[in-house]
Amino acid sequence: MGFLKRAFTISLCALLLWAVFSLPAAALDADGSASGRVIRVGVSGKMAPLLYVDDSGAVLGAFADMMDRIARTGGYAVEYVNYRLAMEALRALQDGELDAVLGTFSEKAGKLPSLEMSQELYSATLCLAESKVPKNDASGYYGAYEMDTIPYQLMTLLNVDSVNVLASQDAVLDYLLYGPSSRVLAFRDCISYRLDNEGLESSYTINASNVNYVSFGIALRTGNPALRNGINEGIIALRSSREYEDILKRWGMRNELEEANVRTARLLRTIGYIAAGAAVLTLISIAVSMRLRSMVRLQTAELSEKIEDLEHASDLRNALIERSSAGSMVLKRDGTILLMNDAMRKLAGVAEGADVRNVSELGLINRVWKLSPPEMGQPELYTERGSDGQTRVYRYQNHRSVNHDERVFIMEDISREEAEKQEAFEEDKNKALNRIIAGIAHEVKNPLTTIRTYASLAETETGNPEFVRAFVEYVPKEVDRISDLIENLVDYSRPVHTDKERFAAGEVARSCLRLAYVYSKKIAISQEIDDSLVLYMGKDQYRQVLINFLINAIQSVEEKIEKGADGPVSIALKIYKSGSEIVTEVSDTGVGMNEEQLKQCTEPFYTTKKKGTGMGLALAKQFIKENDGRLEIESREGLGTSVRMIFTEDTGDE
Repeated sequence: MGFLKRAFTISLCALLLWAVFSLPAAALDADGSASGRVIRVGVSGKMAPLLYVDDSGAVLGAFADMMDRIARTGGYAVEYVNYRLAMEALRALQDGELDAVLGTFSEKAGKLPSLEMSQELYSATLCLAESKVPKNDASGYYGAYEMDTIPYQLMTLLNVDSVNVLASQDAVLDYLLYGPSSRVLAFRDCISYRLDNEGLESSYTINASNVNYVSFGIALRTGNPALRNGINEGIIALRSSREYEDILKRWGMRNELEEANVRTARLLRTIGYIAAGAAVLTLISIAVSMRLRSMVRLQTAELSEKIEDLEHASDLRNALIERSSAGSMVLKRDGTILLMNDAMRKLAGVAEGADVRNVSELGLINRVWKLSPPEMGQPELYTERGSDGQTRVYRYQNHRSVNHDERVFIMEDISREEAEKQEAFEEDKNKALNRIIAGIAHEVKNPLTTIRTYASLAETETGNPEFVRAFVEYVPKEVDRISDLIENLVDYSRPVHTDKERFAAGEVARSCLRLAYVYSKKIAISQEIDDSLVLYMGKDQYRQVLINFLINAIQSVEEKIEKGADGPVSIALKIYKSGSEIVTEVSDTGVGMNEEQLKQCTEPFYTTKKKGTGMGLALAKQFIKENDGRLEIESREGLGTSVRMIFTEDTGDE
C-alpha cells in the first residue's frame, strides 16, 4: 500500500508539472489571466519566401505563418504594420509604436538600445550565387550583399572588384538578376524561391551553399516579461510540433538542423508511447528533462558561436564598406539619404558622424546626382575643375532599387586612371607622329625643289611671259601643298579639345587621309565620301579617332605583307548616310583578329602589337561615347577588319 501511495503521489505531481509546462505563458497577463489582446507586429516584407507583402498589402511567407501559430498559442490577435526598411520598424518598436518586429536578426536589433530578441525562429543559410555568364565592364566585376549578414572575413568569397552593400534581400537579388552584379551573397531560401518563380534556374548557380548562418527571431522591447515569455513559449511549442515542418515545406524551405531536431523529437515521443503504462508519467518527466537539456546545450553552443561573430560585427561592417573604392548611397527620388557608406562621405568631404539628410547638402555629389537619369545601363563620366585648378574625372551610375521610390547611386574618382590612359594614348600618338614627320620631310622636298628652280630662274627669265605664267601657276600650288601638310600635322599633334562644333565630315576625313598617305605611301587607300554630311561633335576627337582607325588599318596590312600572306591587300574609307545616322567606316584586308582578341580590343592597355600601349581603341570608344555615338567592329582572323563610328546627323536645330 505504501508503495502504491508513493507512486500515486509521484504520478500526480508529474501530471501537474506536465500541465504547467503545457500551458502557454503568452496566454497570461502579468496577473495570470488570459489576455486575448491585439499586438501590433511590424514587418519589412522584402525577403520572399521568408516574409513579404503582396500587391494587396497582405503579409505572407513562412514567418507570417509561424507568427499566426504563435499568436493562437498565446491567445493573441495580430495586427501587422508594414515598413519599407527593417531599421524603420525597429525604431518604431523602440518608440513604443509596436509590440514586436517579425523576421529580424540580432545584428540589426543589436544596433538599438532597449530591444531584445526572442528565441530563434529560424536559421537561414547564406550562400554565394552567381551568373553563369559573368557580367563586367571596363571597371571590372560587381558584387553585393545585404548589410549585417556576413562577417568581414567572408566578403573575399565574392572575389569582385567592387562590393555594394544593400538594404534588403530583394535589392540584392535584383542587383544580381537585373543589375551589373555577377556574384551576390544571399539567403539560399530567397535565391531558390526567386529563381524558381522567374524561371532562371539554368542561368545562375550556387557555388558555396553554406557560407554563413543567420538566426532570425522576433524583436521585442525590454520591460515586458509577460509578452516575452509568451512569445518564447510559443516558439518552443511551434518548433517542437509537426506544423513547423509543414510550414517550411509549404514555402519550399529546408533546414537540416531543424529536420534532425524534429526526427529526434518524434523518436522520443515514440519511445514514450511504447513505454506507456505504470511508468508513463515518470518517462514523460525524464523525456522533458532530457529534451530541455538538449535544447539548452544546442542554444548555448549556437549562442557562443554567434556571440563570437557579433563581437566583430560593427567593425567588420565598416571595414567592408571602406574596402570598396566606390562611394555608394541609397536615397529617395527627392534626394533623401537612407544609407551612405564611408567612401561616399570621403568623396563628398563629409566628416565622420555628421548628420546628412539630403543629397542637396553634398555639393559635388548633388551636381552629379542631378545629371543622372533614374536608371543607367552603363556608367557615365563627369569632369569638373576644382578650386586648386586641377581637373577631376568621376565615374557615376544610378540604379533603380526594388522599391520604386528608391535609387542606388554609385560614384568614384577615376582622375588617376584617366590620366594614365591619356598618357598611354599620347605615347602611341608620338610614335605615329615620328613616322608622319619623317614622311612630311620627304614630301616637302619635291615642292621645295620646284620653288627653288623657279627662284633661281626668276632673275633671268622675268621678261619671259611663259615663265611668268608658269611661275604664277606652280609656285603658289607648291607653297599651298607644304602649308597643307604642316597644317594637318599641327591639327593631329595638338591636345584634343572636347568642345562641340558643326563641321563637314568629308573635309576632316580628307585631311586625315593626307596624313595617312604620308604615314605609308606603299598602300593605296580608296575613298567614298559624301561631302554633304555634317556632324555636331568634338571635331578634334573625330579627327583623332579616324586617324587611329587609318593607322591601325595600315599597320594591319603591313603586318600581313611582312608575313607573306596570300591574297590582295587594300584599305577603304567610306562616309555615308544610313537612315538618320552618319557612318564613318574604315575597312582593311589585313591580318584581322580572332574572337578573343575582338572581345578585348577596346579594353584599356590590351594590345596585340609588340610596341603598342593598347589605348588607341579604348580612348576611341570613350570619345565616341562622349559624343553620343557608337562603335562597331567586325573582324575575321586572316581576312581583315572593319570599324565604324556612327553618329546622328546634325540638322542644325541644336
